[in-house]
Amino acid sequence: LATVSCRGDDGTRAAVTTGPGAMAVVSVDVSDRCPSPASRRVSAVGLWVDGRYDHEVLLFPGVGPSSYETLIGAFAAGRHDVEIRPSTLWVPVDCLSVRRVTAVPVEVGAPEHETYRHAPVVELRADTIGEQTDVPLYAYSERQQRGPDTTCRYTVVFCNEDGGTPTRALLARWGRTTDIELVYEAAWSGTAITREEYQGPDHEVRPFKGRRAGAAPILLVATMNNMVTDRGRGLVAVRPVPASVDLSHSTRESTMDGRPWVYRVMENELASEGRVV
Repeated sequence: LATVSCRGDDGTRAAVTTGPGAMAVVSVDVSDRCPSPASRRVSAVGLWVDGRYDHEVLLFPGVGPSSYETLIGAFAAGRHDVEIRPSTLWVPVDCLSVRRVTAVPVEVGAPEHETYRHAPVVELRADTIGEQTDVPLYAYSERQQRGPDTTCRYTVVFCNEDGGTPTRALLARWGRTTDIELVYEAAWSGTAITREEYQGPDHEVRPFKGRRAGAAPILLVATMNNMVTDRGRGLVAVRPVPASVDLSHSTRESTMDGRPWVYRVMENELASEGRVV
């Protein structure tokens, strides 16, 4: 049933046909001709689904990958239109442009479907919207399966934290100044959620009782060290695709090692904030 197609001479539109309940991974391929560091370290494009604004896709000129992924769904059965438009929140950069947009369906029953269906929608802290600091870079998930019961932990990696652990301590303890935060954990049996929690202010783990986008929890970044809350509303959201990882024999930082561009974003932010001499 699922099909994928691209249309539009400028490469900014795609269409996807899915069954009921499907998710989709949208890939935004870019042409990045920016120097490093670029004049703007963070840019963005807006993602529209079936003619309605959905969320932002953050871009990292001069250091980022050639393709960015984001989640959409869950969908009713049928055809759905996806479009990328210029962001009204982040300043565009002339040296980075969208080449092509594709949408790949993830149908009910696919191995990744439940993980994607429960992946958090992250609403950004107000003082980071349109800015160059403390923005999410990527997300990953850790999944455990015991018979019919599944537990999944979702972590978001931010480029920095404007509060919390000092820069020297971050480097001394973990060798990085990115901010790696567990934001949400859920357990489900079949399609029924049996437990769900988020990491709130002061690193307190709390039961989730907030809004949803389908089955996905909506979490608002609420503190200067990127703790989240299930209360309030943000002006803009991102929906990172959680990469599946197994950290039983490796560190959280190992997820950065496969993404060398993350270190360049980290370095440029350190320099811009006067933390490197």
